[in-house]
Amino acid sequence: MATYDIGDVVTLTCNVRDTAGALANAGAVTLTITLPDGTTASPTVTNSATGTYTATYTPAAAGRF
Repeated sequence: MATYDIGDVVTLTCNVRDTAGALANAGAVTLTITLPDGTTASPTVTNSATGTYTATYTPAAAGRF
């Protein structure tokens, strides 16, 4: 598990693959982060390359996300 300081920009990356294991674009990708207080955040996800999706999030509170 990674540890970040409040204010650090955290980059989250996800790869999507087809049944053959090749990178493939998804129809839509949504990211939901559950915050320590139980609320959620949904940062914008970008498709940076075929099958690769990236989002950034900057935590503003301490705790487990």
